[in-house]
Amino acid sequence: MIRLFNTRKSLNIRRHWSLWAGAAATPVALLVVGSILLHQTSVQTDKARQLTQAVRAQTLAEEARGVLLTLESSQRGYLITGNEAHLEPYDKEMRRLEPIAADLRQALSGDKRQSDRLLTLAAVAGLRLNIMEQAVALRRAGRVSEASELVQRDNGRRLMAELMRELDVLIQTERIKAERLRAERVAAGNNVTAGVWFTILALLAVWAASTWVGARAMRAAERSRLEAELADRSKSSFLAMMSHELRTPMNGVLGMAHLLELSELTPQQSERVSAIKTCGEGLMVVLNDILDLSKIEADKLDLEAVPFDIVQVARHAVMLCTPAAESKDLFLDLRAGGLDTLFVRGDPHRVRQILANLISNAVKFTDRGGVYVRLASTTEGDQRHLSITVADTGIGISPEAQKQLFEPFSQADASITRQFGGTGLGLAISRHLARLMGGDIVVQSQHGAGSAFTFSGVFEAELQSAVDAPKSGLVEIAQPSERPLSVLVAEDNPHNQAVVRAFLEALGCDCHIVGNGQLAIEAVADRDFDLVLMDIQMPVVDGLSAMKAIRSLPRDRGRLPIIALTANAMAGDRTRFLSEGFDDHVAKPIEPTRLAEALVSATKVQRPELSKTSDLSLEVMYY
Repeated sequence: MIRLFNTRKSLNIRRHWSLWAGAAATPVALLVVGSILLHQTSVQTDKARQLTQAVRAQTLAEEARGVLLTLESSQRGYLITGNEAHLEPYDKEMRRLEPIAADLRQALSGDKRQSDRLLTLAAVAGLRLNIMEQAVALRRAGRVSEASELVQRDNGRRLMAELMRELDVLIQTERIKAERLRAERVAAGNNVTAGVWFTILALLAVWAASTWVGARAMRAAERSRLEAELADRSKSSFLAMMSHELRTPMNGVLGMAHLLELSELTPQQSERVSAIKTCGEGLMVVLNDILDLSKIEADKLDLEAVPFDIVQVARHAVMLCTPAAESKDLFLDLRAGGLDTLFVRGDPHRVRQILANLISNAVKFTDRGGVYVRLASTTEGDQRHLSITVADTGIGISPEAQKQLFEPFSQADASITRQFGGTGLGLAISRHLARLMGGDIVVQSQHGAGSAFTFSGVFEAELQSAVDAPKSGLVEIAQPSERPLSVLVAEDNPHNQAVVRAFLEALGCDCHIVGNGQLAIEAVADRDFDLVLMDIQMPVVDGLSAMKAIRSLPRDRGRLPIIALTANAMAGDRTRFLSEGFDDHVAKPIEPTRLAEALVSATKVQRPELSKTSDLSLEVMYY
């Protein structure tokens, strides 16, 4: 048995050696022949370039000769007749001469002998043209005899004859050069052809020796290429699927936890619900970080441009981190440089994401003292340059750790992940967002002496907010007639149905729920609704098909506002759904504030005063 194994092993070794030898012969032969072909092709290309230059130089020289002859003829005609009409071609050709000379100098720049000849020509031409100009000037001044005497001198004729002679030599030289280059180009082409045939024969010889090896290698390479392409295509699909499959149940989990918090609970029950909500929100933060990183890698992370109050956003970010700071008995302070409001145009959600990340990190790594948020602003024209510093009295960061601080999946050391948790993506994503905003995030820190992270960005200045910032509490949606907004919800998940119903009823809406797209089409056809919230992935008929079917209904039913209420929240999903015909897109897990804003936007209903009857808080749960 051992002997058989050793025999097979020996055969495999010899077989693999022969395969490698055959496979190695192919690239070596290709390299040698390819180098020869490359050299010959380069030679042919160079000859073609030189030929083009020679033909161009010959053409320009002939054109210059024609211009000089025309100048001579026009000058003579004017001097004899005094007719100004003879000066029209004279002036025209005089203007053409300098550009032709410049082009000719460039065409001959690679040939020193011809360039020197051209310099001599230019000097002689300058003398001859000077005599022509003097003669024309004398004739124009009425000094005919002086002009005639100047022309009759032998110097002008001698210069013109020398010009023509030198031009003829230059043209003939370029003509001979062109003929030589044509022959060399043909020879180079023949060499390339011979090289091609040699390559074919060499490849046939190599192929005859290693056909099986080459075929196997090609199959393996093709398989690897297809697998790589499939993996690349599958990456986005996988992330989208995982995002959808995680967001769908998390919508039910977080929604129900949020609703449970509003009910009467014992302290123990309240603590357990809070734990569920905290863990769920932590999972959503990780999911959103991974999705943001995938958008960054695909260069598909875009920013909104809407008016917002940067001071209010900073306050909100501080508010989100206040419970964590209070649990550690830390002082959390925000100072906005004496500003109550500061309106700019940009992406408030991404600014809040950056600030919340910096503040939460500061709270996480600080055990005593406090976290201090400072906002500063300068104005240049219609732009505001903002700088927000988050300083803490925490553990600090060593210079070595700072070097990898903004790398994905990096933290100061592995023990930090074990002690404090986190993916190490937050700072990498935040810096990328800051740079998209025309700024950056920089850090100043010493180990054991705290840290200061400064976020900077450039925003377009706004005189006032175009959208009133909602206060805490519920924004009730109602028609001017105070009739409840009638909303059809197409959602197949029972838990999500319950969450959406609770949110809508708390918003003062009349809610009707169906379990698939077909039932949604039938419901819209049978009764009047003010708006439809449409899930996308549903049985029987999916949300996209149902939306298109509703759009084809007669009368005003086809123009009914339809909002995509879906766990499809990858880069480009919102744009895709809007382009398909939806009026808006709300991602799961549902933020009550975002849902209310979508209802207002889609129905064009103004927000009245905050509801005094609802206890539903619209604090943003996920970002």
